[in-house]
Amino acid sequence: MSPRNLYVSLTVLSSFFSCSMAADKASETISPAAEAQSFSDFYVIGALGHSHLSVPRKGNVTDVVDPSLVVQNNGGFSSDRAVFSLGLGYETFVSPSVLLGIEVSGFWDNHRTKSQTNIDQGGSLISFSEILKKQYGAEVRAKVGYLIREGLYGYAGVGVENSFFSYKGTLSTAGYTKKASKALWGVFPVVGMRVFLAEKLSLDFSYKYTLYQGMSVSGGTSAQSFYRSLKPSDSVAQVGLTYKIN
Repeated sequence: MSPRNLYVSLTVLSSFFSCSMAADKASETISPAAEAQSFSDFYVIGALGHSHLSVPRKGNVTDVVDPSLVVQNNGGFSSDRAVFSLGLGYETFVSPSVLLGIEVSGFWDNHRTKSQTNIDQGGSLISFSEILKKQYGAEVRAKVGYLIREGLYGYAGVGVENSFFSYKGTLSTAGYTKKASKALWGVFPVVGMRVFLAEKLSLDFSYKYTLYQGMSVSGGTSAQSFYRSLKPSDSVAQVGLTYKIN
């Protein structure tokens, strides 16, 4: 082979290998969103949203001296408040399109509801007020997610919540006040979606509905007494910002 032909052959081979290496390097370059959804990650999440608390109640208020004077008053409480939560989570893709995750968080919503009942019958009077508060709590949720497209996945899951409730019932006409507080357990389904903004940042949209265990309160004097059975539920819609910490 002449020197000229050898030079041409080496030039062609060099160009071929250069193109191959460039193509391999280009194939390794992925978008921030794709990179963000390709690994197992720990993250922190802060979320702000709207909470609607509903508390159906059963029971009555009775005048002991005149048992015919009974207030059934089986209506319910309701309250709407802003809710803020802060948590830590972990998620991992178990296949190119499916992920599993778990999240632990604490929240503050400061619900406060009030009800006033007055009845005057034949000279007998009952004046009864109630205040119910739900102030803060903590939860853990597990989820399964599905990648809808690059940078976006939807998810569904279940969770357990523990929230602090306090109750105050006052029989003004009997000069009696009863206070009670209890940390109530609740279970909830949750649905949502995650939108990746960058390698470490994403937006999280979620909705959950929590049904709590019941709470019973009773009290009174020799003149008047009351009994209440409360069964709270809470629906929460939130928007959160997540940041990967690993």
